[in-house]
Amino acid sequence: IFINIGMSAINSIMNLGEIWLLKLFIDSLTSGENLWTIIIIIVLYALAVKLHELLFNYVYQFEFPKASYAINRALTEDIMKKSVSIDMYCFDNTEFYDKYTEALAETSQRTFEVLDGMSSVVYSVISIIGLMSMIIAWEPIVFGLAILLMISNLIFVNRSNKAIYDRDMELTPYNRYMNYCKSTIFSRAVAKDLRLYPNISEYLKANFSKYMSMAQDIFTSKTKKLYFYSATKMIITCITEIILPLTYLAVRCLAGAITIGSVTALWESMKGVANTLSGFSYNYSQMKKSSLYIDNLRFILNYEPKIKTPEKYQPIPSEIGSIQFHNVYFRYNEESEYVLQDINITINSNEKVAFVGHNGAGKSTLIKLVLRLYDPTSGCITLNGTDIKNFNLNEYRNLFVTMFQDFSLFAVPVCVNVLGLSLIHI
Repeated sequence: IFINIGMSAINSIMNLGEIWLLKLFIDSLTSGENLWTIIIIIVLYALAVKLHELLFNYVYQFEFPKASYAINRALTEDIMKKSVSIDMYCFDNTEFYDKYTEALAETSQRTFEVLDGMSSVVYSVISIIGLMSMIIAWEPIVFGLAILLMISNLIFVNRSNKAIYDRDMELTPYNRYMNYCKSTIFSRAVAKDLRLYPNISEYLKANFSKYMSMAQDIFTSKTKKLYFYSATKMIITCITEIILPLTYLAVRCLAGAITIGSVTALWESMKGVANTLSGFSYNYSQMKKSSLYIDNLRFILNYEPKIKTPEKYQPIPSEIGSIQFHNVYFRYNEESEYVLQDINITINSNEKVAFVGHNGAGKSTLIKLVLRLYDPTSGCITLNGTDIKNFNLNEYRNLFVTMFQDFSLFAVPVCVNVLGLSLIHI
């Protein structure tokens, strides 16, 4: 951050120096100054430009990449740590899952955009203060035109940001489903099924096209408002940035009130203000837009799981006597129907138990409740008579070896895949 801000300050000072040297150069030529004076100005300017260029290349080729790796690593580690503790309930909540997927997809990019935006804001503030100071010193009336230009540039920024964010969030579920259709058809895991049952691939392709059309309609309708903002801003800035200042400077110069060098410097200053404001508007809008996405990241990182180890937990018993369900009811959310109702089961040590039932009867749900992937809506589950909520969560889950129908084989060593061992302890 400090490197970014420092470079921004140097860049703004260099731009101010360039305008001042340009005025000095033109006034020296028009007033018939000694050739050596002009050459000294040229040499000083060239040295300043090249030293700045050398410093710029060093920072952006060496310092920025190191900082980027450090930030990316810290953020990714935090998200990875949080993601494995998020309750399974959250993946059934559409609003939460939309924020979750956006946070994962945008984390690194949006964070760097905010940092770049901060440095650009610093650059813009220093540049505008310097440019305005020179304008006031040379021609105070032009200062009023510059203020008018600032207002006309900034007036539409917040509305544009909000419109872009709303559009992107509305497109999120459509993009997710389209990605699912593509990844499924391209997946090696289901290649056999898609060839044996071509109706599935036809259904996925048809739905991909349908959702693509819907997403395109949303994008088009939302972008019309953004185009209106852009066109209105362009018309206003054309008047305040070009027509008014050039007309005023021409009148003053023809009246002999200011020199050609002053006209050039003032016009360059006005262009500098316009370009700086344009960059500021863009970077500020990007920073504001990115901050909306970072709010999703902050929401995920600040999420406190409901299923977790209690502050005061009981030790896992050395011998397992029984696992019991006591009047257990369960549903996945408040709007859905109960999957399990009034379940009372006792499973004793060394017993072999099979749950048999049709698809959707709740067999897998029973196992998920035992593993505390979910907690019962009402009732409780006990281990040796103690509510399983009172145990250390990881120690409790380590009692079980589980193989679901939709198991995953991870690209890790066999000992980790089969035994769940950590390589840190091997």
